[in-house]
Amino acid sequence: MSAPSGADEELRRDLAKVTPRPRLSRALRLAAVMWLLLAGCGQLVPVDPDPVEPPATISTFDLWADMAIAAGEVTIAHVPGAELERVVALTSGVLVEAATGGVHTRVAWVRAEGVEGRVVRIAFALPEGAAEPTLHAVHAYADSGSADVGAGGLSLRAAVGPTLPAPPPAPMSLAHPRTTILSAHFADHALGDMTASGSIGVGDALRVMEMLASGEADAFDLYHSDLDGDDVTDLDDVALLLAKVVDPTLPAGLHVKPRHLSYVQLDPATDRPGIVLVGNRGNAPLASVVPTAPMGVTFTEAGGIEGHSLALSLAMQQPLPKGWLPSPLVIAAGADGVREVMLGHVVVLIAGQSNAVGIGHHEGTWPELPDPEVRMLGNDYLWKDASEALDDNAGQVDLVSDDPTARYSMGTYLGHLLRSTFGVPAYMIPSAKSGSEVAIWRPSGNRVNRNNLFGSANFRAHVSSGAQPNPVTANTEGAEGGPLSVLVWYQGEAENTLEKQARYVEYTDTVMDVFFEEHGAPTVFVQLATDFRVAQNLRHGAVAELQRRMESASGESESRDAYFMVVANDLPRAERNHLSSFGLRILAERIDLAIREHVLAHDVDGTGPRLAGLHVEGDTVVVVRTTRTLEAGTLDA
Repeated sequence: MSAPSGADEELRRDLAKVTPRPRLSRALRLAAVMWLLLAGCGQLVPVDPDPVEPPATISTFDLWADMAIAAGEVTIAHVPGAELERVVALTSGVLVEAATGGVHTRVAWVRAEGVEGRVVRIAFALPEGAAEPTLHAVHAYADSGSADVGAGGLSLRAAVGPTLPAPPPAPMSLAHPRTTILSAHFADHALGDMTASGSIGVGDALRVMEMLASGEADAFDLYHSDLDGDDVTDLDDVALLLAKVVDPTLPAGLHVKPRHLSYVQLDPATDRPGIVLVGNRGNAPLASVVPTAPMGVTFTEAGGIEGHSLALSLAMQQPLPKGWLPSPLVIAAGADGVREVMLGHVVVLIAGQSNAVGIGHHEGTWPELPDPEVRMLGNDYLWKDASEALDDNAGQVDLVSDDPTARYSMGTYLGHLLRSTFGVPAYMIPSAKSGSEVAIWRPSGNRVNRNNLFGSANFRAHVSSGAQPNPVTANTEGAEGGPLSVLVWYQGEAENTLEKQARYVEYTDTVMDVFFEEHGAPTVFVQLATDFRVAQNLRHGAVAELQRRMESASGESESRDAYFMVVANDLPRAERNHLSSFGLRILAERIDLAIREHVLAHDVDGTGPRLAGLHVEGDTVVVVRTTRTLEAGTLDA
C-alpha cells in the first residue's frame, strides 16, 4: 500500500470541519436581512416562515471493477455542500464503509475473492447545477499479495438499473488460541496494519478476509485483526478496519491485550516474557496512556508509536511478597477508557483427611469436563488439567500421603468456581491423607521434609511458586501455578478420644500458623459434618464445637484475621461420616463464597447455615433455628 497522500490530509481536514449549518437557517438569515432592509424603507413585508430552497439533485454512481478486484479504496472529489445519501453493495459478499466531509468522500470495500463488474452504488445529494463527482485517488488489489493496480482497476460510472442490495458475506470467524504469545514488536505497527506497511489501507482488510477464508494466521495476524478485542477475528473486525481506512478522524479507542498473563510469563527468568500491548482502534491519537502495576510487579516500555501503540514488558518480584493474590495491571487512557490485564493464578492447597481427599461417587455429569484453565499438581508432581479423583495416587511420589481410597472430591469443582470468581486460571494441589489425625500434621524442624504430611504439603506449595525445585523433570515448567492463595483444611474426624480432643485446638493452631508463616495465605477450614452412628456423632459434635470456638475466639484459641470457617453439618453423606458427591459440591460452593467474602471482600455469606436457636417443646420435639435453610440432599451409596 502507498503512504498517505495529500488527498488523505485534505480529507482529514474536511472531516474535521464543523458541520455546515442547515440550509433553512441560511434562508431565514437572508429573510431577516431583507426584512430589515424593507423596514428601513418604511415598508414591512411578512416573511415566509418556511422558505423553499432549490431542490438538491440526487446523483447516483456505480463503482466498477474493470478486472477481477477483491478490494478497493477510492477518494471521490465533489463540490462543497454535496451530501452522501447512501452506499450499497451490488455484489454479494462485499463489505463496504464510507466517510465524507468537505469536498471529499472516501469509500472502501472488500470481498474474499476478486470480482468484475458493478460492485458498489454511491448516491450523492448535489446542489442544483453542481458538477458531477470524480475519482480523486484509487487503490485496488486482486488479492492481498498483489500490487496496487490503482485507477486501472476501478472506475466510477453513472448508475444503471435499480438499486438492489446484494447479500453480505456469509459469517466467518477465527477463534484465537488461549496460548497465543504476543511480542513487543507487534506495537511497531498501528493496530490493523496487517501488511506491516506503516499505514492502514484496504489491503489490510483484504488480508483479514483471506485469513478468515483460509483459517490460517500467525500471532501477528491474530493480534492486528482483532480490532474489537474479543479474541475472535470475524467480519465485525473487518468492518471496524474498513472504518479505520475511510475515516482519518475516527475517534480513538483503547485496545489492550492479552486479558491475562500467567505466572510463568511473569517470571523474570523466562524466555517468554509477559508482554502487554496497548493499541488504538481509531485514528485520532489516544490520550496519555498510564499503566499501574500491582504490588510485586514491575513493567518497562518496550516499543510503540506515540498515541497509537505501546508495548509493556512485565516481570514479578522474586520471591513475591507473601500473601500475594492475582491482581490486575490497570491501563488508563483518560477519556478513551480503562482496561485491566489480570496477572497470575489462584492456587489452592487442599489438606486434611478423608473428606479433603474425597470419597464421593461420580454421578450424572460429574466430574467436570477438563478445562485448560483449571489445573492441578498431581501426586505424581505433574502439572495437568484438573480431574477427579483429584487425589488419585497414580504415580505417587510422596508416599506419606498415598491414598488408594481417593474418589470424587470437592477439588475440581472448586477450581471451576474459583476460576470464575477470580477471573484467572485456578490451580489445585491435593495433599490430604485419609484417617490422619492432627498430631501427625504438626511441622517438624525441616518444614519441607517430604517424609511427613506437613512437609510434603508445604513442599508442594513451594514447588508451585518456584521456591523449591519440582522433583519430576517431565514438566514443561516446574513452577507453573505460582504462590499459594488459599489453604483449604478439612480435618478432625480422627480426633475420636478425649485425649486427642484435649490437644486438638493447640495442634490445629500450630499447623495453620506455620502454613501462614510459610506462605501468608489465608485458611478456610471446614467444621465437621455429622456421623449417623450415635457414639461417633457425639465425638464429631465435640470436635465441631472446638472448631466453632477456634473461629469465635472462645475457649483456648484466639481468633485470627486469616482463618475462616464454613459448616458442613447439614450436608448429605455417602456413608457414615463421608460427604456424598452432592454434599462435596455444596461444600465447594460454600468455600468459594467464603473466599469471596473474606479474601475478596464481596458482599456474600459463605459460611453455610449456623445454629441460631434451640428449644424443646413437650417431651420429644426439638425446634432448631438456623441462619440459613438447611441443605436438602440424598445419600449416594
